[in-house]
Parts: sequence; structure tokens; C-alpha cells
Amino acid sequence: MPYDPWTKTQTLFRLAVKRQWNAVLLTDVGFAREGVKRVVVDGVGWTIIVRGKVAVGLDEALAGLWRSGGCKLYAPGHQGARTLLVNFPRHGMRKGMSLVAAYAPVSNAPRTVQDDFWDQLSTTIRAASSDDLLCVGGDFNAEVGRNNHQGWPRTAGPWGGTRTTNIGQRLLEWCSRHGLVVADTFFSQPLRKRYTWWHPHHGTGHILDHVLWRGAGFRYLDGVRTVHEGRRGNAGEPLAGPRRVRRGRQGGPNWGASVHWDDFTDHLPVECVFHYWPHFGGSRSNRQEARAAKINIHRLVVPGQAARSLKQQWHTELNKKIQEAERTNPRLTWTNLTQIC
Repeated sequence: MPYDPWTKTQTLFRLAVKRQWNAVLLTDVGFAREGVKRVVVDGVGWTIIVRGKVAVGLDEALAGLWRSGGCKLYAPGHQGARTLLVNFPRHGMRKGMSLVAAYAPVSNAPRTVQDDFWDQLSTTIRAASSDDLLCVGGDFNAEVGRNNHQGWPRTAGPWGGTRTTNIGQRLLEWCSRHGLVVADTFFSQPLRKRYTWWHPHHGTGHILDHVLWRGAGFRYLDGVRTVHEGRRGNAGEPLAGPRRVRRGRQGGPNWGASVHWDDFTDHLPVECVFHYWPHFGGSRSNRQEARAAKINIHRLVVPGQAARSLKQQWHTELNKKIQEAERTNPRLTWTNLTQIC
């Protein structure tokens, strides 16, 4: 079976389904054409937006929110774009959110190529609103060392790498200028577990993939970590023994065995978890019904008409639950009644 980019996509998104991700930022993609594509993996539909060398995958809930109107899509106009922004504007109490996929050139690329990438990224994030939750993720080919609380106290955290390269220094300067932080350096994980790429010849680990987060919305961020789940061993740290998974002539893995996501990439994914209230698929009427159904017990002790109506509502719902429980178990014990109350 020859190498197929759709097989690669389905394999990578199978990991996303298992990890329950809502969005996936992809770099160095190999799609022949740009545009919006759709793929179904394990019964879950994904919408993939491809521009140049990057892509953003959205699950059904986020894709429905994106299609509902008002959302923006921004990418540089020239061919081979290395940045892509998908924006979900603010709606009522729901904050706006902007997801940016970025793919930086290699460290030994010409200065003009690197300058063009940072100009693209600066222009791209300007398309996001100032109060949006801004998440920039991708392969920056830059190493950022742990902060010593002297150089970059508001940009890098205490759990970075062992050194800061020249590209990493430029990344820190860029983040400081635009009010972003290197989020993966603020969350604890063993150093060997934070590596996202291993040198193919020397076997040394490097942290080249990062998640950048707007500092003003840092309280919405719950965690950032490198994911090792479901990998065979091709990507990241070399296998313990000399045995390797053999690859075909066209670069694909040995198709006689099961396919793993790291058969297609030598970088480990970085997981970013943040809370984005309310739920993507919830409508305003559903939220109002859920809020009305929830009784505030603390207000029951307050005298007055409001307290009496709340008590009556509480007794009505309690009797309803007891009647439903008696249908399944006619002999209710005090333990059952305690659980119901």
C-alpha cells in the first residue's frame, strides 16, 4: 500500500479523538490543494482548513460554531503560507477565541526567510481581537531555556529547556513585544518528557514545538504538556534496541503492521488544555433552561416570598425524584433517600 496523506491525517486525528481534542493545529502538511476538507475518523467528523504549509482541524462542535457566521479566517496571501488564524468572535458571555497555526523555517534558513515568517506571524495575530483568547501553536524550531527570573520573568516560566538558541531568543523578544508567553514553560513535566524532537544522529532531545498564549488570558489556561500516548517509537526518543520500523520506498511505514501516528512525523504533539465557557454546542435557550433548573440552596434560609417559592420548588422536585425511584425499587431505605436528597 503506497503512502497516502489521508491515511496520515486519519491516523493523527485518531489520536485527537482518543485524547478528546476539539481543535488540532497541524504544521508541514502535505495536501496538494488548499481549502476546506472533511474527514471522518472513528465516527467523528473533522473539518480541516488548509493554507500553505499549515492547517487547522476542528471537531463537529467547533466547525458548527465556525460555520454559523461571524467567524474569521486569515492567512497570508502569497503561496506557501506558514501561518493560519481561525477566529471565533465574542458572543454574549462567551469570550472570543483565536487559534493560530505556525510553522517556522529551520534554524539555518536564510535571514530573509526567517524575517518573512515573523512578519507573517505578526500580521496574522493582528487579525485577532484584543480581548480574544489567543493560542499560537506549532513548530518554531526554537529552544527556550528555563527562566532565571532575570531575563524574561513575564515571558518564560521555570520549566523550559536547558538552553536558549538564537531563534529562541528571537521568539522570546517577539512574545514580549506582542504580550504573549511561552505557555509550555509554565507547567511542570519531567525534562525528558518535554522533548518534542530528537536529533537523528546524536540522539539528543530538543524542545522545538511550543504553545504561545496571550498573557491577559492566562487564567483560562489549565495545562500544556507533550503527549507520548499511542506512539510506536519512531518519533521522539529512539527505541531502546537497534530495531526500527522499516519504511517503504515512498517514505511510508511498513504497512504489514498496525499504523501509528508517529509513523508519519518525527515530532511529538503538544497538548494545550484551557476552559472556554460555555460549551461550544450549547445554545442560549439551553443555557437559560439549565440555569433556571438549578436551585440555589443557600437562598432557602432567607425569609420572604422568594424563599417560600424556592422551598416549594425544592419539595416538588424531591417528591418527583422519590416517585421515580419507587418505580424501580419499591422498598426505599434511608440510604436511598439520603442519596436522593
